[in-house]
Amino acid sequence: MRRAILVGSVLLIGSLGLVGPAFANNGQGNGGGNGGGGSNPTTTVKCEDSVLFTIADSCQGPINGNDTLDAVQAYLGNEWEFLAKDNNGDGVDEWGNSFDEKQYFSLTGGSGTSGTWSFDIIPDDVTEFAIAIKGGPSFSLYKFDDLDTTTGAWDTKGIFKGNGDPSPGLSHFSVFIKRTPTEPPEGIPEPAAMAGLMAVGAGIVLNRRKKAEQA
Repeated sequence: MRRAILVGSVLLIGSLGLVGPAFANNGQGNGGGNGGGGSNPTTTVKCEDSVLFTIADSCQGPINGNDTLDAVQAYLGNEWEFLAKDNNGDGVDEWGNSFDEKQYFSLTGGSGTSGTWSFDIIPDDVTEFAIAIKGGPSFSLYKFDDLDTTTGAWDTKGIFKGNGDPSPGLSHFSVFIKRTPTEPPEGIPEPAAMAGLMAVGAGIVLNRRKKAEQA
């Protein structure tokens, strides 16, 4: 799996009220990346503290609030989408993609502080995925740049309780995905090209009519 050093740039998301550094990349130094800000309690918790960081390519967090799609896209980009969620810690993905209602992953550990996860189904066009661990007032994101890893352990050491201590009980485990960009079908003209062809055709018809009238 690819490893890189920490990029220490700062990310400001005004609409969400979140301020934090860019993703912490899983390099030899396992650099810092506490994405918490604003009203966070005093805490030394970092996303890198979780066992998930040992297999993910990078992480971000802990981040105040809930792991909504808007919050996740603020860090990953608008091309990312929600895939599935275990919302009550029973190991059943009851919040799967509403378009197909498939069972995408399995989870052990319930609403505790550690367990295991594994994909049951991965859509064919998925190229990257991210896991969000939510508990207490915060969540952390763990990003996987490819599909080399599809099972592993999880814990809540990378998020904090209301008092700032690590390892709250799991609230929910969510998966977000990035798909292969869809290429337009070959042989279908662009709208501008179609308009140009129609204009040329209309001009030819008018020219023929004029010639016929002059004959």
